[in-house]
Amino acid sequence: MQQLVVEVMDLERARRIYREAHLSRRAKFRTLAMAGVEFWSAWNARGSTREAAAAAAAPAVRVVDAWDRGTLTEAVELTTHMTRVSAVGLPLGMVKDKAVAAAAQRLMDAALEDKGESEITAAVRELRAAFYGDTEAG
Repeated sequence: MQQLVVEVMDLERARRIYREAHLSRRAKFRTLAMAGVEFWSAWNARGSTREAAAAAAAPAVRVVDAWDRGTLTEAVELTTHMTRVSAVGLPLGMVKDKAVAAAAQRLMDAALEDKGESEITAAVRELRAAFYGDTEAG
């Protein structure tokens, strides 16, 4: 049980970092600002002409492309965390104790389907109660 909770928390931490680093407004603004600086610098260095603008687009596009590739790479890395949640949780989801199995399944579903912190907290509480019999765990 403890290992499942640890893996779920690790997945949630990785998701929070991913969202902040790649999907937040701040990350998007930073990427666009960097692309703008790259464009402006290259455009000025090439003489601020129409032809220079076309040439200056390349460094700006590279900044956006690097962000996009990084976002995809990090998203793929989240699957490693999901795999660990599944590997630890599936055996619990198949135990004969129906309460433990259902609680483990609920926790895996909450984590893997990204249902949010409140759903995960409730699922952890349910799993703990199934294991230890205390419904006041928290």
